[in-house]
Amino acid sequence: MMSLLTLVCSPYRASDPRQGHRNRLYARLALRHSIFMGELPHAPHVEYPEVLDDNHPSERERGMHLSLDFLHRAERIAIYGDLGISDGMAREIRTARVMQKEILYRSIHQWHPRQNPDSYKQAGNMDRILWPKRWEDWLDSVDTYWKSQGEMSRPLLTSLAER
Repeated sequence: MMSLLTLVCSPYRASDPRQGHRNRLYARLALRHSIFMGELPHAPHVEYPEVLDDNHPSERERGMHLSLDFLHRAERIAIYGDLGISDGMAREIRTARVMQKEILYRSIHQWHPRQNPDSYKQAGNMDRILWPKRWEDWLDSVDTYWKSQGEMSRPLLTSLAER
């Protein structure tokens, strides 16, 4: 069985370190979810910032161009929207529509087994997936990190827990 080549999109760029940390964690969960959905995912926003400076406009644009180039090769695009749709994601969605790619809108929060058991079963055997038992556990792990940094991130994440 061949896995479908999938571009994984989630918000990444952030205005402050807390939001950046949250977005990086979420992007990894989205990538992991896509893998366990049986796809062959690529999440350039996870790896490109390791080698390109997202704060440098020409390097950010180069990364976006590479991401769109991958989209040309992909069968579909998976939009993980629990944290909203960023400008970069909107650009990728517009391009995917023009290219008539399959666009999948996903919510990790809704996929979580405690939130939606049927969706969890459809994804197959997820026993080995590294996933918090509750969405709130994930939020708490982000809080714990920021508390260790001497900051509180709960106000930033409150809206997620309400979803």
